[in-house]
Amino acid sequence: MKLWVDGQPQGTLAADDRGLTLADGHFTTMRVAQGQVCLWPLHRQRLTQTNRLLGLAQPDWAQVEAELKAACAEVAQGCLRLTLTRGSAGRGYQGQFGVTPRRVLALSEYPSHYASWQRDGIRAAVAHQRLAQGGALVGHKTLGRTEQVLLKREAQLRQLPELVVLSQQGEVIEATAGNLFVWLDGQWHTPALSHCGIAGVMRQHLLSLLPSLGLPVRVAPLSVAQLKDCQAAFISNCLMGLVPLIELDGRPLPIHPTIQTITEAGTLWR
Repeated sequence: MKLWVDGQPQGTLAADDRGLTLADGHFTTMRVAQGQVCLWPLHRQRLTQTNRLLGLAQPDWAQVEAELKAACAEVAQGCLRLTLTRGSAGRGYQGQFGVTPRRVLALSEYPSHYASWQRDGIRAAVAHQRLAQGGALVGHKTLGRTEQVLLKREAQLRQLPELVVLSQQGEVIEATAGNLFVWLDGQWHTPALSHCGIAGVMRQHLLSLLPSLGLPVRVAPLSVAQLKDCQAAFISNCLMGLVPLIELDGRPLPIHPTIQTITEAGTLWR
């Protein structure tokens, strides 16, 4: 892994950085392909929105983009994470607002198992753990991800690559590391994220891409009963793309042919 802090290679992160001590910040993880950051405009849009929510100043985006370009210039395929924190501004919960965020950039290898997941699909089940209500942070990818760490532990203990997670009210929300789409009544459905969950960049992209391919998609609350009745499903994020679910709670699911249509669309990653 290669690291940069505020543009400096192998830079040092201060021990009192509020991202470290209070999870006071947010991040996005991007796929790198042939030296280019995939879907960067959507990543930037989400980062901008969360900066506003957290009361952070916008960084110099031209500088950020130059740093991203330099980091991935010779990378055929990889993962690039950009973290923005409030830095060392303020003590305790009393932070300083309007400060320019500290930038932490990390470049790592692209997971080798994603290719087989995309081709063959994976098994999943409904998680026992449920998501907490998110309040003002719903949909935003802030640094407090302990829930997801525990969900991944549950998946590991159950010997499953993924889990489908419910809200406290029992509504279907997402997968542990991506958004969920299910095929019902002749169209794709994805859960509304009104009370919890993360509105992923790939989810946002798909909500525009699918209709352009003649595939209507419905965003609405999704019940467990509907999940049990779905005829196909996939999970998505901006690293693995689309991964079909071939088994859900022990029930076999086919790989819907439109998943290949979407995957092979020339605009899936741009």
